[in-house]
Amino acid sequence: MLNNQDLSKIRSILREEVSAESKSLRIELQAELKLFRMKLQQELGDVEKRLKNIDIKLDKMQKDLDIVINTFDKEDIRLGRKISKIEAHLGLTV
Repeated sequence: MLNNQDLSKIRSILREEVSAESKSLRIELQAELKLFRMKLQQELGDVEKRLKNIDIKLDKMQKDLDIVINTFDKEDIRLGRKISKIEAHLGLTV
């Protein structure tokens, strides 16, 4: 049968073992977290680069679209004037 002193020694040994194991687990987890953080930062950097490239392409597309719209607007006005002159020349009323 175990006495109080034996139980106390067993508790002390268990505490030491649990403490040592928890320290090693804590160190291992910190290392894994650090590695995960580094990978995440790298992936976020890649995503930022992609978004920047997409933003540049969208800006270029917007400028090109503005040019096309302005060209069509000018051409529409020009054709409207021509049609008005032709209608006036032919005596057509709208």
